[in-house]
Amino acid sequence: MPEDTLGGADISTLQVILPQRAIVIPAYNEADALPLLIAELSLHLTERDVIIVVDDSTLTTARETEVRCRAMAGDASHNLIFDHSYQRGGRGGAVRRGLK
Repeated sequence: MPEDTLGGADISTLQVILPQRAIVIPAYNEADALPLLIAELSLHLTERDVIIVVDDSTLTTARETEVRCRAMAGDASHNLIFDHSYQRGGRGGAVRRGLK
């Protein structure tokens, strides 16, 4: 197989779409404040941007927060990713997990 092909596709014409901006938000029991922040950020982001919320809240609170955030973001073009975890490593640990 020639070096410039991948599974038969000409890789010289493939484009990798990477996020323009990645915003990592560590959260803990933020069901009231976080949806407002997501709504405000959504006004300024494009389809090449991503918001990663690392939520260390209890599962019930984390799910409620995610539902409210997605409702506030509406049909925003950016990606919204939630990472629910029981690992409580503080803000620094949450940011490190979000960047993985």
